[in-house]
Amino acid sequence: MPTLSLRPATTADGPAMGRIGTRAFRTNMSLAIFPAHLRTSATDDAENAWRAFRTLRRLNEGKDTLVVVDDGEGQEAEEVVGFAQWERPGQASQGLEGHSEAIETPELDGEALATMMRAMDEETRRQLGPEGHGNMWCKCGAVV
Repeated sequence: MPTLSLRPATTADGPAMGRIGTRAFRTNMSLAIFPAHLRTSATDDAENAWRAFRTLRRLNEGKDTLVVVDDGEGQEAEEVVGFAQWERPGQASQGLEGHSEAIETPELDGEALATMMRAMDEETRRQLGPEGHGNMWCKCGAVV
């Protein structure tokens, strides 16, 4: 059984984190923002690239991100098998404001994404107050 370890994420981990995110969230959210009628192929390449873009944007913004890795027992290279992201209070993303959440892909339904982000932001503020996640640690992650 391989030993798992945590290490800081790097930009080289972006494609693996994109693939993991796609697999972890391929139910409701993925079906809404990458609907069947916009898919140009049977692969998840566009969604993987979009999720990698978002994850790397957060990493480049200085968000605290760790990646779970396989130590490579019996293999020559580590394999990223999951990741988690923590945002310090005051660092949480504020919906779509000030960020381009979309990369150029005809498979992404930008209107559905914007609607979903607004709904999530409204519910966060309804549950947590007007500052949303602004005063608390925020975590997200995915494991394959």
